[in-house]
Amino acid sequence: MDRRILLDRLAYDEEDRLALAQFLDKSAQCQRSNFPCATAFLNPRQQTLAESLARQSACCPYVFFGAYPQAERCIAVFLPDWAEPEQAGEYAPLQALRATWPAQTNAVLTHRDFLGALMACGIRRDAVGDILIQPESCDFIVLETVAKFLLDNFRNAGRTSIQTARIALEEITPAQPKIRLIRDTVASLRLDAVAASGFSLSREKARELIRTGHAVVNNLPCEKPDRSVGEGDVISARGFGKFRIAAAGNLSRKGRIWVEIERYE
Repeated sequence: MDRRILLDRLAYDEEDRLALAQFLDKSAQCQRSNFPCATAFLNPRQQTLAESLARQSACCPYVFFGAYPQAERCIAVFLPDWAEPEQAGEYAPLQALRATWPAQTNAVLTHRDFLGALMACGIRRDAVGDILIQPESCDFIVLETVAKFLLDNFRNAGRTSIQTARIALEEITPAQPKIRLIRDTVASLRLDAVAASGFSLSREKARELIRTGHAVVNNLPCEKPDRSVGEGDVISARGFGKFRIAAAGNLSRKGRIWVEIERYE
């Protein structure tokens, strides 16, 4: 299928379009050079769109790699036929950096503080992967092309002075997600019914949330309250968080459907 038509069909905005175009370009570069190539960072939605794009075009084999398991933001590493998927990390042009600050400052720095500071340094969002906050440090993954600049120039986050050093990818310390298990029954496995349970809303409020474009199912926007969902689906909504349907299907005595929901807090 024509490249332009594919991009028009899949991209939700210009940022998606540029990311997907780069995905195709890097695949073609890998085919020409017979050497691994990698994109910039893709957010979860762009990764899902890229998978759809790959199914509809002749792409090289690729692996999404974010430097640690369960990374949300990943690069796509394209591999020639002589490379194995397990080798993707060896060819990923990534560096891990750790920012620290003295405990006596009593500073409480957030993801927003670090992202804002990185953008203020002139760093593009697609050059930065996950930002992992700890009480007195922050690990973040960046493209090799910006690592040295940040080591030399990244000195403040929020109003706090920081020190930035290079660490090995294996030293990254991801935060452990806090998960609350919700057991409930729903009338059906429609998106609005399950979202009402997962976000502790009335069904009408959940329906309005979806219709106004705030809901995301498996990384893609969804404005259809009657969409069917099921076990393994991940649902999020701006301002309400994210949950995963861990189990669904058994009927209660009243004919309602039991669901187990893992809500991320």
